[in-house]
Amino acid sequence: MELLKDNLNQLWGLVRDKLLLIALIIGAAFFAWSFFHKGDGARTMPDYTRPPEEKKVQDIPRQAVAPPPRIIIIEKKEVSKKLDLPEEIKADPKKEITANAEIPPYEGKTSVLATIDTETGESRIYAKQKPLSFFGFPNKKEIGIGVGFSSMLGEYAQLYGEWRFARVWVLRAKARGEINQSVTRPEAEGRAVLNLYYEW
Repeated sequence: MELLKDNLNQLWGLVRDKLLLIALIIGAAFFAWSFFHKGDGARTMPDYTRPPEEKKVQDIPRQAVAPPPRIIIIEKKEVSKKLDLPEEIKADPKKEITANAEIPPYEGKTSVLATIDTETGESRIYAKQKPLSFFGFPNKKEIGIGVGFSSMLGEYAQLYGEWRFARVWVLRAKARGEINQSVTRPEAEGRAVLNLYYEW
């Protein structure tokens, strides 16, 4: 019986080391992919796009007004050196850049207005963050690796996954699973936790 137990412990030691190595490789590969991948448009907008008009504004009638005596523009040639302009703007001499803005990241939607002063010809961009709805489903996923120290396991390596899936007013919900593998002991620890938390 003792011999069988020793053999099982040796086998587990070999399997444990291989699992830890595989976990580290998977975590490193995922990190590298996330770092170098530009995205498919679902999470990021790597190119300039024309965002859709807000629905509440789409049906408002348009009217023509007399143009100002001059329109102030930002030199397209200089802007092209600093910003990756789309070809339809860069190559069209009839299209000029009248204003630019950088919208801070925000979990919700942002309403944007472009204005032009009909006397001075100067353009401005105004942005307003819309409040979040009472209910939300962010659907954000995370996977990673880590190292730490535990009074039960001593030094350990960790592989974890996290899913932030719901929001109700100011409270958020997430599920987290993790595997903690001790460096000095054969036993591994698995955990699954459902969290309700407040974020600021």
